[in-house]
Amino acid sequence: MDNSQTVKDVLLNAKSHETPSQSTVLLNNKEACSMVSSWPSVDVYVDYNTKINPKQDMWTSIWEMTSYSLSEWAASSGVPLLYAGKVARIVIGNRLIYPDGTLNKYAERYVATKVINSMALKVPLQPKEPKKEKPETKPSKKKK
Repeated sequence: MDNSQTVKDVLLNAKSHETPSQSTVLLNNKEACSMVSSWPSVDVYVDYNTKINPKQDMWTSIWEMTSYSLSEWAASSGVPLLYAGKVARIVIGNRLIYPDGTLNKYAERYVATKVINSMALKVPLQPKEPKKEKPETKPSKKKK
């Protein structure tokens, strides 16, 4: 009996078992946040129908079959290439990104919140009230 799974099966399983704790690595790691947020813009290729040997670590196996440019990813995230490989291993190992170019839902929410919060610091959420001009006063005519 063949109980091997395809890449697609492994991805669906990983996505159905996401937990908020996987995203804690992002809390104080600006580079990881940058790389996670830029992952969807990276050109990625993996054959979803490839079967994976069940005796191998499935997560490692699908990443070994995934093609992407680390230098492109580093450039789009602003993380120096020399450091990007280490950060990539962290976000891949914590299953914050997927070989199909998508993000862990908790990582995606965290990154989106960070973006919104940084924008709120720079742009007021409510427009400032325009200054009210003093009504023109007509010179009063004094009665003689």
